[in-house]
Amino acid sequence: MDDELTIITPLDQSLQVEFNDVLEVVEEEINAAIEHKDFEEALTVCAKFVNAIKVSGLVLAKVFYLLHNAWSEFELQDDFYDAVSSYLGLHRNTVVNYERVYIMLAYFVPEELRDEFKQKPIMTLVPIANAIDQGYDIDDAEWEKLAHAPDYKTTGNLVREEVKDREPRTSSLSISMDRDGSLWVWRDGDSKFVGSLEVNDEDDVVQRAVNRIIHNSGIMRK
Repeated sequence: MDDELTIITPLDQSLQVEFNDVLEVVEEEINAAIEHKDFEEALTVCAKFVNAIKVSGLVLAKVFYLLHNAWSEFELQDDFYDAVSSYLGLHRNTVVNYERVYIMLAYFVPEELRDEFKQKPIMTLVPIANAIDQGYDIDDAEWEKLAHAPDYKTTGNLVREEVKDREPRTSSLSISMDRDGSLWVWRDGDSKFVGSLEVNDEDDVVQRAVNRIIHNSGIMRK
């Protein structure tokens, strides 16, 4: 059974979290609902935590995006994904997927449908975000279908059978950057070197300029 509330991979590590206080409060609330013979009251307790999971997923996605764009400000030599993965115990792919979900919500989902997509579990949004990252276009009719897809399985089928049932766009121009700052332009399935950014320069002004260029130009980091 697919867990629609998380996109944690089997390679993610466990973090030590203090649950005792929360578990005691939950037990008290559930026992009160049982005493009141009020099942809706019990479900309200469950809904509170389901909503917290959904909100925390979107918040984390945005945090990863913002931190990645401002990575040079921390003046660290580590790769962003490696640093986050190591500290949080998350696999690199998990961090990448969260970030892609935020990019999709912020820049690709039609504005009138954005609130509907924000209500979906993060895992349900991952196949759509990955399709966009792979160069597939999604038209208005497909966005509507995806917005009303009831679950992860239906969403995955729509992405596979409709969105990906054609070649990804190759005529559009995109720019990616290697870890050393090398810039590559991609078009028609071909890549060409176009220059580089001084990502390793320790000067604060240079790093702020590099960060602004990356953020405002839609450059995808590798």
